[in-house]
Amino acid sequence: TDGFALVESAVVPNDLYQVYNGDFEFGNLKGWYCVEGSIPGAAVNGTNYFNGNSLNKDGNWSFQAIEVKDSKYYPEDSGNIEYRQGAIRSYTFVLKANSIFNFKLSGGSNVDKQGIRIVNAKTGEVMARFVHDQLESIEFGEGQLTQYYYQFDNEEDVVCYIEIYDYLESGWGLVGVDSLCVNAETKLGKLANKR
Repeated sequence: TDGFALVESAVVPNDLYQVYNGDFEFGNLKGWYCVEGSIPGAAVNGTNYFNGNSLNKDGNWSFQAIEVKDSKYYPEDSGNIEYRQGAIRSYTFVLKANSIFNFKLSGGSNVDKQGIRIVNAKTGEVMARFVHDQLESIEFGEGQLTQYYYQFDNEEDVVCYIEIYDYLESGWGLVGVDSLCVNAETKLGKLANKR
């Protein structure tokens, strides 16, 4: 299996109030499709990156652009994939009024070049963009997923999608994402800075 390949689903998601495969536990990018450039990463099942640092992921899989130790998707001759640039988009979901959004994010903090964005599917308006701007105090902290939350203030339910984007070739152009959970009941982690 090509770790960069998207897998089309023949099944319509039955929970319209969650991000389909937002935890990447299918072990692939089922429910996601490329909307620009190349797919900037892959669903990977490794747990560590540089110097044995933990990715801090949930479950077995996460979306990563970083070379992950012991991941079958990064053979030794794969080289640095930091050059892969593009964006992938989730299936649509319903963001309830005043919803809590929990997510894990790693990578650089250039909001114009890398991160995630929630977009109103009807209007195309970017409701929020987030970057990994609260690094942990470890060496190469950009590679470790940090738990964030954000409380939306939309007055009505909105049909949305999420895009994961990465257009950096250097300066830690290695986005990482896990555990995208909309309409959460409780806030987890650090308050994310909406951009």
